[in-house]
Amino acid sequence: MKYLTSFLALFLSLLFVASAQYRRNCATMQQFETLQRDDPDLLNRMRRIEEFTIYQSKSHLRMSKNLINIPVVVHVVYNTDAENISDEQVRSQIAVLNEDFGRYNADASETPEIFRKVAADTRIRFELASTDPDGKPSIGITRTYTDVEAFSSFDNEMKFDTQGGIDAWPTEYYLNIWVCNLSMGVLGYSQFPSGPAETDGVVIDYKFFGREGALNPPFNLGRTATHEVGHWLNLRHTWGDGPCGTDDFVADTPESEGPTHGCLRERETCGSQDMVSNFMDYTDDACMNLFTQGQAQRMRSLFNAGGARESMMYSRALEAEEPAIVEIPSPTLLKAQNITDRSARLSWEPIEEAQAYAVRIRVVGNERWAEREFSSTSLRMSDLNACSNYEFQVASMMADGTSSDFSPAAIFKTLGCTTDTPTDLVASAIYASAATVEWQPVWGVNRYKLQYRQAGTRKIISKEVEGNKYTIEGLVPGTWYQYRVRAIDPGNYPPYSKVASFYTYSPVSRMASAPDDEHLRVYPNGDFITVEFDHIDHSYVNLSILDLDGNVVYEILDFVMDSGVPYELNIEELTRGYYTLQIEDEDEFVHEKELRLR
Repeated sequence: MKYLTSFLALFLSLLFVASAQYRRNCATMQQFETLQRDDPDLLNRMRRIEEFTIYQSKSHLRMSKNLINIPVVVHVVYNTDAENISDEQVRSQIAVLNEDFGRYNADASETPEIFRKVAADTRIRFELASTDPDGKPSIGITRTYTDVEAFSSFDNEMKFDTQGGIDAWPTEYYLNIWVCNLSMGVLGYSQFPSGPAETDGVVIDYKFFGREGALNPPFNLGRTATHEVGHWLNLRHTWGDGPCGTDDFVADTPESEGPTHGCLRERETCGSQDMVSNFMDYTDDACMNLFTQGQAQRMRSLFNAGGARESMMYSRALEAEEPAIVEIPSPTLLKAQNITDRSARLSWEPIEEAQAYAVRIRVVGNERWAEREFSSTSLRMSDLNACSNYEFQVASMMADGTSSDFSPAAIFKTLGCTTDTPTDLVASAIYASAATVEWQPVWGVNRYKLQYRQAGTRKIISKEVEGNKYTIEGLVPGTWYQYRVRAIDPGNYPPYSKVASFYTYSPVSRMASAPDDEHLRVYPNGDFITVEFDHIDHSYVNLSILDLDGNVVYEILDFVMDSGVPYELNIEELTRGYYTLQIEDEDEFVHEKELRLR
């Protein structure tokens, strides 16, 4: 009887769940953890998107209020007739997305009074694509039969022809939504911006897609897709997927200790009322009804110049058969790449029949632009300030002298901030022919370029190093060595660290520590200083004197020096006090000497 009772309880429990009582189960964060495990650079890309989003929210630039129209393709992947949902059901889901993102949903009036002042029309709209990737007319719906009875949310099989699904349409120009049968009771999941292009999009179980057809309550009003598209547009769950104090990166959504299930109208955790009716909570469909202004701003920032989904603004998937002709279009897809602390390569998409391009650039916040004309679609900008935000715009110039308006600004940040450069270089375990060097790592980076040489020579040895520690072998006993290191960051060129030195063990004698810089000698003499530098004869160097705040107060560029020859410099205009003399040699190694002027 005990076993019979247990069996009946289990049977009734399963019957109860199967009959309708689903709990919202979004697998987006599980999918994110899987991608993070397989792609070591994912967090770095997300960090850059987050920095861009934060900058957009704090920028003096105001976001455009124009409608953002997103082309959608819905891939129906079915094994049974029930899974092959109708066109009407698909269109009902597009209608729900537009209502929810536009805040003209019928239940918008049910938003609690305390949150109505932050509720927002995101000005984002969705439309089934009218053109496929080959430029042919389309209804924005594909249908694919599969032998797979149920897809897992962990492996993305529905997104590939070879695994029983269908390949994505170009994800830079279409929002791809796969509708299929998902296993393990998962309602749907999405991929945040920065994930792999081939899997970018949203997956929804067919039983919870749209508001027409055979749908399972309480998720039968199309809000599962609203929730997952929110993730696709870089929104997190309102509780930040953690306890009180965990951030969802949106200021006007109050903290909460976890998801809200069912249909609670009010709930208080973390010392304030929870926003249980937000589309990014786990509330039942009938009790979801708002996005906030902060969420809208976060989503819309993706489409600004330089944003992660900017290319969607140039999609032709919604154009008529004969798209409108713009007489002089502005260049698009502005990018800044190969960024260093002093330079960046700027590029943009070419404009047909443009003879040249006008490029203007400035530090964000400055009133004046620096402007140049250029004939190609990319240029190398140098003499930039380190660790600074820049914006640039491009205009098309025609042979007849006419030109387009300047494009929307693209924003980038030069390197050279403290966090970009390895610090605290230390040499340990020093022997006659080997030494171990290590440094403070750069956040998000695991590969470094190490350069070292015998002091006073020109032969530099370079190594790519995994991690922030490396043992140099094959050294000469009783010899000074110099070394430096920089992070390897794809697409960027962070600056090298300051040069450090060590002395290898000698059977005769061993020096405990390096001198200030034995190859650079300075002799103050009233209004003059005498400088000697042991280096290759007739070398071009840059000589600088810095004050205690690091400001350059004296500088000679391309100064020709011969090894061991004294040079007298007039420094009568400098105030008496403490300074640092720096010489940057032809290999960009920097030698320093403390200097006291009396």
